[in-house]
Amino acid sequence: MSYGKGTICGQVIGDVLGPGTEGMTEKEISQKYPNGITHYSDIFQDRHRKWKIGDWPDDTDMMRCILDTFVACLKDDTFDITRRFKEWMMNGIMGIGRHTYNVMALSDYTKQYDIMPLNWRRKRIYLCKSHSVG
Repeated sequence: MSYGKGTICGQVIGDVLGPGTEGMTEKEISQKYPNGITHYSDIFQDRHRKWKIGDWPDDTDMMRCILDTFVACLKDDTFDITRRFKEWMMNGIMGIGRHTYNVMALSDYTKQYDIMPLNWRRKRIYLCKSHSVG
């Protein structure tokens, strides 16, 4: 497998299995998963972990938007990426994080992505995951 394909596969697998331990302490993880997580069906279901087998959180879809931009534009085009993120968000996605949604829901997100840090400071938003930056 090429490095590119391996990177994409690793990202998707990590995105699918990652929520299984997200927000848990080391003790909780060892209690819930004494044998680890090797398959999606190993993930116990609760309010946070409610996806069906075959679903994935937002990171995989966001990676797809970025890859679509690279294929369409043959370069890193931030405006195209933010446009694709916004389009994806508006078309009924699964598992979008609250912080990602809050940033992308701003009316000027696709036009003025470079001023988002100023908006966060003005609104006293200090917790922002890296993928919501766009």
